[in-house]
Amino acid sequence: MKQIRRKLGKYLKKIREECSMTLLQVAAYLEIYKIECSYVSLSRIESGKQALRADVLAGLSLIYEIRADEILFRGHS
Repeated sequence: MKQIRRKLGKYLKKIREECSMTLLQVAAYLEIYKIECSYVSLSRIESGKQALRADVLAGLSLIYEIRADEILFRGHS
């Protein structure tokens, strides 16, 4: 399970960097969508130390303009 979280986190970081966004910016956008997730939590998700909640996944898919199932599929493989 930890290996899957690390792969998913690495993929999320790659997407964020391709969007030229900081963790603080992403956390601010999530707050606009009424999703509670600090930049510290996002960092822990990207490093595989924290699980990705469904609401955060939904918010990230909106922010990064990529379908949630694509994030899960590509982040897992």
